[in-house]
Amino acid sequence: MTSIETIALIFIVFAIIKFVVLAINPGSWYGKSNPLVNIMTKSPIAAYVISIIFGGLVLFYLLKELSIIQIFAATVFSWFLMMLTFGPFFREIIGSVKGMAEQKPHFFCRFWFPLVVWIVLMAWVVWEIFI
Repeated sequence: MTSIETIALIFIVFAIIKFVVLAINPGSWYGKSNPLVNIMTKSPIAAYVISIIFGGLVLFYLLKELSIIQIFAATVFSWFLMMLTFGPFFREIIGSVKGMAEQKPHFFCRFWFPLVVWIVLMAWVVWEIFI
């Protein structure tokens, strides 16, 4: 099994577990019984660390078989899947994001780390395409 197949299989197993839990008790997935949700909602730093570790590992293995350009193209597909999933909730999501954007400190100051990660990755893609 390739690294991409392994990543996909882990994702599918995780998704099936989530679907089963949500079918049985929808609130439990996002409540106190989910340790990962607990950690990530209590500490943005923990969320960053978890995301960087797992994101870095996945990126490392993806780069063994795909280019960063292919990974970004697949990200566009993922965005559309997320839009399909969250489409019925756009009004609430946009309202929430708008509220965050209007808070102090400035929106970019609060989200500096993910913005830096995105900018570095986008610069890498542009570099690969044009250089």
